[in-house]
Amino acid sequence: MGIVVRNAVVGDLEDINRIYRHAVLHTTSSFDIEPPSMDDRYRWFLSHSNRYPVLVATYNKGVIGWGSLSQFAARPGYRFTVEDSLYIDPVYQRMGAGTLILHRCEA
Repeated sequence: MGIVVRNAVVGDLEDINRIYRHAVLHTTSSFDIEPPSMDDRYRWFLSHSNRYPVLVATYNKGVIGWGSLSQFAARPGYRFTVEDSLYIDPVYQRMGAGTLILHRCEA
């Protein structure tokens, strides 16, 4: 079975945080300097909606990456603009998971 992209659920938050933690500590892809706590991650998850989804990519039923859309700015002129976030577990990079997540965000 290949990579499957689906809407994230609360049960995915530990994997989402694990993947993000690696990015914060070992890359320059995030402007955070410390990984968020699980409480922070939970509040972040609840702030998303159908309009601003959180998606996960799974492989063999395990979460290997995630992406989300967030409101870019509150001013009305930005109402059609989003910030996208995309993080893939380093072991699974370059397998197409990021592309699949981004295509699903466009739908």
